[in-house]
Amino acid sequence: MPNFPHVGASGFTAGRQGFRCDTIGGGLEIVTGAGARLVRTVAMVAGTILTANASVLATTRFFLQHAGTNVGNLGFLYVSAVVAGVSFTVTSSNVADTDLVDVLMIGSV
Repeated sequence: MPNFPHVGASGFTAGRQGFRCDTIGGGLEIVTGAGARLVRTVAMVAGTILTANASVLATTRFFLQHAGTNVGNLGFLYVSAVVAGVSFTVTSSNVADTDLVDVLMIGSV
């Protein structure tokens, strides 16, 4: 186990080798909203969502999941376009997909 320097009494530690939460029930929380790295998008229209986000980069990694209740026409999700500093497009393999999509963006260093 790496040696993490302690940061506060909350059970959260961080250091050069990473971070961890030592408290049961604790975890990672990411702020959502305009330009955030965790995005709750609107419903897909014809299997596509164009999302404006100034923090997106050409090297951004995307983690996508369906998040709504329109489960009758779900398709496989993928990012079909990225315009660095402007927007990204999520596309479903099913053009009838109208579900909500959650997006987690991770930047590389």
